[in-house]
Amino acid sequence: MRFIKKWSYSLARGLSSQLNENHEKRSVYYYGFQVVIGTVFKLAILLAVAFILGIFKETMVIMGFFIAFRTTAGGYHMDTYGKCMAASMVIFLLSGLFVHYAWSYWNAHSLAILTIIIFNVGLFSFYRWAPADTPNKPIKNEKKIKSLKRKSMILLTISTFVIFLLILKHLYVYALAGCVGTLVAVFNVTPAGYSFYDAISGKAK
Repeated sequence: MRFIKKWSYSLARGLSSQLNENHEKRSVYYYGFQVVIGTVFKLAILLAVAFILGIFKETMVIMGFFIAFRTTAGGYHMDTYGKCMAASMVIFLLSGLFVHYAWSYWNAHSLAILTIIIFNVGLFSFYRWAPADTPNKPIKNEKKIKSLKRKSMILLTISTFVIFLLILKHLYVYALAGCVGTLVAVFNVTPAGYSFYDAISGKAK
């Protein structure tokens, strides 16, 4: 969006001027401000719509689990901010609606089975494909790849433990939200996930 680019450029220019940095550094600041401002704007709109729909808490939990994995496992990135925002709105709001209306149909036993299935699928997926990068910014450092892969699997173990605690506390709505958030994060690193997002973004061959 144009206003994000304008704000980012103004902030980058001001910061580089204050620090007496060169054009290359200003470009780095510009990219960083775009990411931060764009993310804040996207989250604000997404959570505002979730609040209006009455699915704020469910959406927050789903996003919390998803974002945690995003930092280590990576995943698909849309090629434009507009596509990213549209995809995020659809995926997280539909996920929030699903949890909101479906959680009462789940009991401790079924949630435990779902959690175990997601853990095993996630463990395989992260071992096989994490960290999932982009063609523009591939991760080539083998040491970093192994570190991020290991962190992803450790985080999966921790999140599974947290979901089981939620089940034991009879907080089924949050347990299901945690499962959905984890599942979306796992799907994002798989070839199937990449093919799906390529299709909806018009990049599929």
